[in-house]
Amino acid sequence: MKITLFLLHVVFLLTISINWAQPGCPGVYAGPDVNLECVGSCTNLVADPFKTGESTSYTVSSINYNPPVPFNQGTPAFIGIDDIWGDVITLPFNFCFFGNTYNQLVIGANGVISFETSYANNYCPWSFSVSLPNANLPLNCIFGAYHDIDPSICGNIYYGVFGTSPCRMFVVNFEQVCHYSGPCNNLQTTQQIVLYETTNAIEVYIQNKPTCATWNSGNALIGIQNATGTVGYTPPGRNTGPWSASNEGWRFTPNGAPNYSLTWFEAGNATPLATTDTLNVCPMDTTQYVVQVVYTNCDGAQVIVSDTVVVNVSGGLSAQPSSNSPLCEGNDLNLTSLPGAQQYSWTGPNGFSSNQQNAVIPSAGPNATGWYYLSSVDALGGTCIDSIFVQINLSPTADFISNSPICNEDSLVLNENASITPPQTIAAYHWNIFNINSGYNVSSTQPDTTLLLPSTGIYTVIFMVESSNGCRDSVIATVTKSPNPVANFQYVAQCFQQNVFVDQTTSGTPPFTYVWYLNSDSIVDQTLPSFTYTFPDTADQFVTLVVTDSLGCVSDTTMLVQVKEGVSAPVMPNILVQNSVNGNDKFDFQVFAPGFNECITYTLSIFNRWGIKVFETINNANSPDLLCNDCFAGLSETGSQLIPGVYYYVLKGSHNIELNGTIHIFE
Repeated sequence: MKITLFLLHVVFLLTISINWAQPGCPGVYAGPDVNLECVGSCTNLVADPFKTGESTSYTVSSINYNPPVPFNQGTPAFIGIDDIWGDVITLPFNFCFFGNTYNQLVIGANGVISFETSYANNYCPWSFSVSLPNANLPLNCIFGAYHDIDPSICGNIYYGVFGTSPCRMFVVNFEQVCHYSGPCNNLQTTQQIVLYETTNAIEVYIQNKPTCATWNSGNALIGIQNATGTVGYTPPGRNTGPWSASNEGWRFTPNGAPNYSLTWFEAGNATPLATTDTLNVCPMDTTQYVVQVVYTNCDGAQVIVSDTVVVNVSGGLSAQPSSNSPLCEGNDLNLTSLPGAQQYSWTGPNGFSSNQQNAVIPSAGPNATGWYYLSSVDALGGTCIDSIFVQINLSPTADFISNSPICNEDSLVLNENASITPPQTIAAYHWNIFNINSGYNVSSTQPDTTLLLPSTGIYTVIFMVESSNGCRDSVIATVTKSPNPVANFQYVAQCFQQNVFVDQTTSGTPPFTYVWYLNSDSIVDQTLPSFTYTFPDTADQFVTLVVTDSLGCVSDTTMLVQVKEGVSAPVMPNILVQNSVNGNDKFDFQVFAPGFNECITYTLSIFNRWGIKVFETINNANSPDLLCNDCFAGLSETGSQLIPGVYYYVLKGSHNIELNGTIHIFE
């Protein structure tokens, strides 16, 4: 396996070998060489590039303790000087930090680097207690580790540029530097800060950093901070505080928008095969594959790295098994292979086996998921065993809840109630609500939906869900928008303030509940559909009926109702002239006692002078004789004319009415 690295600039191309002792360099690993037993078998090649991005944000990761440069290497600095920033140092390469590009920096004697060059030759503060990020800490800075050390007492500070373009390193070494303060002078720190060209990665290596608890509260800090002190990153447990460390490494990797691209090629062929980390290949003979990664730095310079992996092919001819996987449960699983072999033998999960070239598992369920092996024997007797992985995905279960049936003024509310087995999730929803008769048709892709249906009737709802693995399920149901009841009633006004009320409500969904307000107030007077009510006085009243059907739909109506008075006993006439033209030829109560027949239920009996009853009629106030069809007209019950003379009448009626007297019948 050969690894190469290129620097692509505007006018030249440089090729060098990667020094893998520099762990922050641009690079890519194509994986180990692969041996395939069968011609045409498939395998996945997985590239592992050093993943970087723009320096607008960072990730912090723990790395192996492997300093790329010895701690005693570089140009000495701060000989016999404490608490100071050094001279401005110009880098031979551009370095990207928090979205800006720099080629100059200063080193602080207390374990820091800053791109704020105005700090040069000024005081480097040692006292701090705030945590990162904070504008009271040095700005535009790399802390690795920041604490009060004193190179004037013991130890050395070195800096230098190491490595070869396009992966040079600017390294600052703090070798066995004494801590400040008399009681702590015997404590020494050895640490290293590394800045990488091209990747803009930052590494901090701590060989040994003890804690001086009696000075500045023992505070120390590892991290990075932007130019305003508003954004910072620090490893876990390494923000400001009294901590100790030994043999540990930390990397700050830019992870903004990716600044690299990856492409796979077959060696000697410029046609790209894939631009993803994973490449599936099925070579017919031994083949080399090259993965190439292009890094674009913040100054526009491009660096190309590549790696090669060899796929060795030997043995018989692969039948190249394949399938229609992944698929959803309930569908047929089709296992297929190339023709031409003399024998085929499939095996798989749940004891599956088949000697067919192409095998089918009908209505496959999730238990069909797994590896399937195909053993094939070619014409030369060579045996090849290939495998494929089959995935049968669980389907979701579509279901929904609605507030159907609804009243005419209500909105239809549809709430999804679908279910699915984790870790899959519901990825898409689709509603279709329609009524064929009215032509209404509405769709929605929201989980829940609320609709104002245009008219009453039965609507069809089709609800479909799709899972994150592409499986679907649907359910069909109907919802109903019911017409509201139309409240109505009839009444019969009877005498003595009595009224008969009868519900006449139409439409709606029975059974109904009733509330009657009979006296123009808010007090409920009755809850029956039909009843007789006696009003307290004879004034006409507004009566309201409120009807609620079984769905909770409500309707009401108000009507002015007549309230009748009672009547007094009539003054009975005592003369009846048969065949008279003057109108006194019958006992017509509607004439001489208006309202009496409508109010009083009575029996009128006529007797002759010997006490024999010759006529009798009964009036019912509920069906009164208003047309005088049954009144006394001088005739007997058989319809014959009575002889002139004196007769007696007796009238007994409701409300304790009792009348009697004589009547003279003239011819």
